[in-house]
Amino acid sequence: MTTLRLLLSTTFAATLSLALGGCFYFPNTRDDEPVPAPAPYDDDTPTQVGQAEVFQGTLGNIGRFSKQSPELRISGGSTYGTVRIDAVDTTARWWAMTNLSFNGGLSHPALVPGAHLVFDGSRRSISGLSVSALGCSGPSRGNYTYDHEADSVVIDVLDGSRPDSRRMVFTSTYTHDSGRQVVQGSFEYDIR
Repeated sequence: MTTLRLLLSTTFAATLSLALGGCFYFPNTRDDEPVPAPAPYDDDTPTQVGQAEVFQGTLGNIGRFSKQSPELRISGGSTYGTVRIDAVDTTARWWAMTNLSFNGGLSHPALVPGAHLVFDGSRRSISGLSVSALGCSGPSRGNYTYDHEADSVVIDVLDGSRPDSRRMVFTSTYTHDSGRQVVQGSFEYDIR
């Protein structure tokens, strides 16, 4: 019975954490190993394929950081998608993460090459697509000291290296006790 209670409480805590927003991590993962991709949101589309190019900026107590080829996980379906980029430096003892949420999915008609989209307090949705960003950072994965939604997210969509791919460049801006902070990243992903 104890194992069942532990399983139920862990499942409840994870579900509540995701439902309420905020930073999240995969507890069975160490800083020196990649995080597994989350399960897809719909049954009709599996986890998408992609490659992160760069992730950099300032976030919370983490001063200027930059990581080439950071970890990338893309999941979702036709109506909702998430892109999560993690950067870890175990030597310097920092971890930063941005989770982009696409309400409308990554195959939304507004996400075409040449698109420049700005989501902020005055414009939350463009043609039925809304994008938000959660930024987290701290001394190690899951040990976060910063956990905030971005004030604005700017998305630029470019052609990918293949006909069935796109490249996305994003800038998320945060204003909190630490002042104004900016995170930038880019990744390529397969369109479905």
